[in-house]
Amino acid sequence: MMKNKIIHNAISALGATVILGLLSPAWAASCPTKGGTLIWGHSETTQNLYTHQTGTISTMRILQNIHDGLVTTDENLNIIPELAESYLVSEDGMSYTFKLRDGVKFHDGSDMTSADVKYSFEKVMDPDTGAVNKPVFNSVGSIETPDNHTVIIKMDKINAPFLGRLAALGAGAIIPEGSAETQGTMPVGAGPFKFVRREIGNEVELERFDDYWNGPACIDRLIAREVTEPTVRLTGLRTGEMHLINDIPADRIDEIKADKNLEVLSWSHGVFDFVNLNYKFEPFQDQRVRLAVDYIIDKEVLLQGALWGRVKQQLHQDLQVVRHTTTILIKDLKI
Repeated sequence: MMKNKIIHNAISALGATVILGLLSPAWAASCPTKGGTLIWGHSETTQNLYTHQTGTISTMRILQNIHDGLVTTDENLNIIPELAESYLVSEDGMSYTFKLRDGVKFHDGSDMTSADVKYSFEKVMDPDTGAVNKPVFNSVGSIETPDNHTVIIKMDKINAPFLGRLAALGAGAIIPEGSAETQGTMPVGAGPFKFVRREIGNEVELERFDDYWNGPACIDRLIAREVTEPTVRLTGLRTGEMHLINDIPADRIDEIKADKNLEVLSWSHGVFDFVNLNYKFEPFQDQRVRLAVDYIIDKEVLLQGALWGRVKQQLHQDLQVVRHTTTILIKDLKI
């Protein structure tokens, strides 16, 4: 099954879904409802909309619906083709060959070709772009395009996680050749939703892209209203002003679950919060000091007091906490 196109609800990295069936073309056959506008109470504000430059989770939640990559992951985190129909990794790990799907269109009506892939990745590699995922391509030596539907990436050295990093959309998103200059304010991709407008600090509007290569999405339109105050989001949900909200305070989850008019969706998304120790700071070069910092933190007290016990602890020499995310959806939603 192809990746569900989602709006991400992650705290420190991508990895948790907010909307599944309502948006995903892959779920179109079992859409709970078709057509209409979904109003999402988004917990944060969006920033630079150029997918290769943005480093904020809030913005990537939006861009995940606008862009697709060559590869993605399925629900079991297996790497599978997306805009690429297939891919082949050489036995020595020094070459990656992608065969592109035929008939993939961008939101501007142009057809995707290997030139767009080369352009996208070389933009990430260009230091002048300021791409946050530039390190993903540090081992890339060259990108060849022998025909319109073939891309060959040759490595300078083996980089085992390279394919997995391409599956993370921030690095692997494909944009039309020549579009980088306007991506920050008018993003154009090959995903299931196309950008309509943004009122900075207020809301972002997307509409279904009917020519999406994997079939049209369930809803006509998505409006992401940027409401940073949790109580205001929850009030908007209960009054019907919003259909869905994300980032629910952990201490209110049980209260909300008791409301028969609301449905709480929660999951562990495999993302962890952690403490990084800077080894350039001389004391941290001593393992005993690093261990002392680790031991001095009472992790169970932290989990219970700060996160209401809705997390799991991961053993490590530094503090790591897997955080549990929650979203609320009105039951029997009629759009």
